[in-house]
Amino acid sequence: MRDAGAVLAVLLVAVAAGLATFLVAPWSSNDVTDIGTRESQARALTGGSLPYRGMAFEYPPLAAPLIAAPTLAGTGPERYEIGFGVMTIVFGLIAAVLAAGLASQTAGSPLVAALALAAGPLLLGPITRTQFDIAAVTALLAALLLALRRHPAAAGAALGIGVAIKVFPVVAAPVLLAWLAARLGRAAVLRGILGLGVTVALVVGFALALSPSGFEQAIEYQLDRPAQIESAQASVLLAVGVIEGRPPVLEPSRASVAVIADESVAVGIGFALLLISLLALLSLGAARAAKGLGEAHGVDRALVLAALTMVAGFALLGRVISPQYAIWVLPLLAMALAWRQWALAAAAGAACVLTFVEFPFHYVALTGADPFATWLVGLRNLALAVAVALGLLGVAALSPRDRRPR
Repeated sequence: MRDAGAVLAVLLVAVAAGLATFLVAPWSSNDVTDIGTRESQARALTGGSLPYRGMAFEYPPLAAPLIAAPTLAGTGPERYEIGFGVMTIVFGLIAAVLAAGLASQTAGSPLVAALALAAGPLLLGPITRTQFDIAAVTALLAALLLALRRHPAAAGAALGIGVAIKVFPVVAAPVLLAWLAARLGRAAVLRGILGLGVTVALVVGFALALSPSGFEQAIEYQLDRPAQIESAQASVLLAVGVIEGRPPVLEPSRASVAVIADESVAVGIGFALLLISLLALLSLGAARAAKGLGEAHGVDRALVLAALTMVAGFALLGRVISPQYAIWVLPLLAMALAWRQWALAAAAGAACVLTFVEFPFHYVALTGADPFATWLVGLRNLALAVAVALGLLGVAALSPRDRRPR
């Protein structure tokens, strides 16, 4: 995307979409927001507190500078909110440029990919300017582009940075390493592992140096979370409760609402097995495509599609889907549009739009098990499941079929 007019168009769309989340209803709604929590965390960090040591901190270490950075815009909740929003717009622009590079590398439309990602705030509303997930998404896209351009060590390091911001990019690591091994050989995959391992080790080592017990508590906080009311697991438990006439128990948990039922353990195990199976199938599909398609564009497209589908699958199959997880799905939507994969784009887009409808407008009702809000979230989870299934089928279609003599 080297045309000045295209670059200007992407810039204008990104800024306009970002400003809409500040100024134009319904995108500007602040009915339910975490920005107050972010601002109080930023005040603690800039006041001398250290994550895990001087304050409770539930995120990976590199989230701390992102939370603190908007204080450069000034003190006070309003200025912090503006600074945080501007930061997300900047990361959104970088992500759009990276998406354009991925589209160019995979026989897609760079302009469409960049415009779709830049317009993301119009699909998701205010959560895009009050959460830092777009920074981890940017690191993930950088890792994929570096891998496609044959820089495995740098790709691993970029992925490690994403993990150190918000963990979820780690699920793309097996896909990336499988593709590197098949496409570039053992030396490349070792460099990728080295880049990822060194980056994560440095960041985790820093966190442990600050406070081993505090870092352990942050990990336990995430691992001990039950099925949250917005998750697909909760949708299944609620549906089973309706069928059996035994509604699950709803109880406050980890700043959300947990869904507890007799079937919770069985459903959790089932979803974990699905997640492992999805990871195996996507990694195998990416590796098979890398081995069998020579220099065709499908080699590179298989990596991007498999990695982005895996991230969406992680959001779908985990015990928690916070509204900001929809930000993880935006690259899949953008690339599907760039590749003209209309069914995949429609499913991913529907998941994003339904998330915006649910949050913030029906979130409070959802926590009270309102039927409409519950079905709305269930429909969103179904749309996301369709997107993941289509992504998996797309990767399989890029893998060469065995040719055996008859």
